[in-house]
Amino acid sequence: TAEGAGGAAGVRLDRSASATSSGSAKRRLRDLLSCRSTSGVGDLDGIAAGLGFDPSSSTSDDLSQSSSSASYYFQHATTGRPRTESLPILPQDPDLYHDGCYPKYAKRRAVLVLKSKKGNEPLVRVRQGTLRLKDVDVVHNANGTDIWNGNAAVQVQPPFDEAGEFPVETAPPHLPATAYVDSCDITSLSGRGVVTIDGGRATVTNSHVHHCAATGIYIGGPSSEATVRRTDVVQNGYGNKRNPRRGIGRGHSGVYLEQGTANLRDCNVSNNALTGISAVSADNALLDVRGTDLMSNETMQLEMPPAGSRSYRRSISRDNRIHQEG
Repeated sequence: TAEGAGGAAGVRLDRSASATSSGSAKRRLRDLLSCRSTSGVGDLDGIAAGLGFDPSSSTSDDLSQSSSSASYYFQHATTGRPRTESLPILPQDPDLYHDGCYPKYAKRRAVLVLKSKKGNEPLVRVRQGTLRLKDVDVVHNANGTDIWNGNAAVQVQPPFDEAGEFPVETAPPHLPATAYVDSCDITSLSGRGVVTIDGGRATVTNSHVHHCAATGIYIGGPSSEATVRRTDVVQNGYGNKRNPRRGIGRGHSGVYLEQGTANLRDCNVSNNALTGISAVSADNALLDVRGTDLMSNETMQLEMPPAGSRSYRRSISRDNRIHQEG
C-alpha cells in the first residue's frame, strides 16, 4: 500500500541519542525483522542504512513510532517467511507494492517481477521438463482474468495434443511437467499463485504464497498433483477489481483442489477470502492434510470432498488446528 511503500520516510533521526539507547534501538530493529526463518538477516546496520537511519543514534521510541509502516518494509525485505499480521488485505497500487516489497537495499536474493499488458501471461510457465525455483521472490501482474490458463505466477501445465483435446502423456522414464518451488515468496496481483493443471505436478516447500488476487494454490485436472510442506498460504483471494467490469472478484480459497491430488504437511492456510482448503470433486480428488493450521478464513476452514463420495473415503484430515478465529 501507499503506507507500506512510504514506510521508510516515517523513520526519524535523533542524533542526540545516548549509547544506552543504541542497544535498545537495535533490539527493537531485530524485533521488527523477526520471522519464522531469519537466516541471512544479520546485517542490521546495512538494512537500517538503506532506510536512511542509523540504529546507533536512534532511540527505541523513534523505532516504535514508525513500526507500523517500517515493519511492512522489513518483513518483506528479508529472507525467510514474514509474519502476516501486519500485511494489508489488498495492495491498492501494484507499483507501490512492488517498490515496498523489494527496495534496492534489501535485495539479498533474486527477485522476479512480471508486469505485463499481455493478457493472462504467467511469470513462469512449465510445459515439459522440470523447473527448480529456489530462494526467489516472485511478483506477478498481468492483464486478463483467465486464472485457469495463464494468469498465475507459476503455471505448470503440459501441452495438449494436435487436436487440442487431451494433454500429451509422458512415457517413463520422462516426468510430466514438474515444478519444485523451495524457499520462495510468491504473489500474483492479477491471478493465482501456483497452478498445476492437466496433469502437471508441483512441490512447494518452505515458501510463502500470499496476496494473490485469486487462489493461492490451485490443482485441477486428472493426474494433477501438488505437494506442500512448511508453507504459508495466507491473505489470498481478495480480488483486484477497480470497477464492476474488470478484474478478479473477491472470494477465492487459499488452496483449491478441483481434481487430482493435494498433500499438505505442517502448513499455515489462513486469512483467505473464501475457504482455507477446498476439495470439490466427488470422484477424482484425493486430499491429505496433516499438522496444518487453518484459521480465520472467511467461510469454511477445511472443505472436504462431498460426504460419502469416493473422494471423501480416500481423503485424510489429521492433527490439524482448525479455528474460525485465531
